[in-house]
Amino acid sequence: MLQKIFNFLKRKTQLEKLQEKQEEFLKKAYEQSKINRKISDSYVQKANEIAQKIDTIMTQHKKINT
Repeated sequence: MLQKIFNFLKRKTQLEKLQEKQEEFLKKAYEQSKINRKISDSYVQKANEIAQKIDTIMTQHKKINT
């Protein structure tokens, strides 16, 4: 029960939110690849844009820590 409370109180970082969004877009892209390739490609593109944002955050974080 304490674990549930802790998880509720723990806030997600911007990086975690972006990673979840990227994962969602990749899942949607996979599902759409079986149906409509054009829509699938748009989801992959969105996931790649999020990946670039993640990379930017990671490089900024590394610069701060060094």
